[in-house]
Amino acid sequence: MSRHENKPVPPEPTRKGPSGPAAIALAAAALVAAYWLIESALDARAAGVPFVERLLPNGAHDLWGRAVVVGCFALLAAVSAVALRTARRRELAG
Repeated sequence: MSRHENKPVPPEPTRKGPSGPAAIALAAAALVAAYWLIESALDARAAGVPFVERLLPNGAHDLWGRAVVVGCFALLAAVSAVALRTARRRELAG
């Protein structure tokens, strides 16, 4: 092949599963679930009570604390999705 001939372009690999904002939302949901379980386990261990007893918050303070962290994950996911969408639009615009 000479220098001026077009070289064949390999096809892009196909991905299975969600991509873009859907993948970000799925990752955020997984992080929220992991946070909730880990925080419940640590709280149960520190209090010396069964894990199931601490899985659901038993007071307003616990509920607010977890809600703030869940809200932060949701906000991070939303900002990431907007940033990803903006980057793709810029890429397509040239």
